[in-house]
Amino acid sequence: RLPNFLHIGPGKTGSTWLAANLRCHPQVFIPHLKELKFFSTYHRWLDLGWYADHFRSAGGRLKGEASPSYSLLPCGMIRWIRALMPKLKLVFLLRDPVNRAWSHARHNYRYREANFENCRAELEGVPEDMWRENIRHPWPLASGDYLGQLRRWLTVFPREQVHVELYERLALDPRSVVEGVLRFLGAGSEHLDWSDFRLRETILPGLEKAMPGAIQQELQGMFHDRTLELADLLHREF
Repeated sequence: RLPNFLHIGPGKTGSTWLAANLRCHPQVFIPHLKELKFFSTYHRWLDLGWYADHFRSAGGRLKGEASPSYSLLPCGMIRWIRALMPKLKLVFLLRDPVNRAWSHARHNYRYREANFENCRAELEGVPEDMWRENIRHPWPLASGDYLGQLRRWLTVFPREQVHVELYERLALDPRSVVEGVLRFLGAGSEHLDWSDFRLRETILPGLEKAMPGAIQQELQGMFHDRTLELADLLHREF
């Protein structure tokens, strides 16, 4: 009863949108709770049977889940995942790292996470220094390191079991994004009624706040060299 696929991209890259659309396919099953976080958190207290039970009602459909925390897993845990599910397929959405970091910062403010835990300021009253502290916080910073994430997973799983897609294409051509993922998973898309899908919906919209210019410049400097390395990896492998 273990899954056939996992979404392993970090938070704020479109995993909720993708899961909502994959659920519209009659041959695909994703649990109501899309982020099971078993391999990143709950394996410490719960057994594999608890995890597998979430897929009990899938029947013969393709089964999967989407936990952004899997992007940060160490190689040892990734090796355990492959030992359990050697044919597992992996979907990785990535996004302009500057925009992802700003989206994550607003998320952290909204849910009072990371350095915003004790913040009492209204959104427009948050000082720029707090935003700057957040983009350098270890959690958001690690979440934006697509290069390190992909390298870890690719040291364990073969390239042909990994599908990479760009978040920016969700707005430009959402149907082709879903079709590409479905082809990769082995689910047919030729006779689908696309009116049932949620292609143009914004799922879980974030807080509206423009990125300060100084924060944008700082993020561009932080991610510049790493993104060039990432582009080389994507060109070479994908």
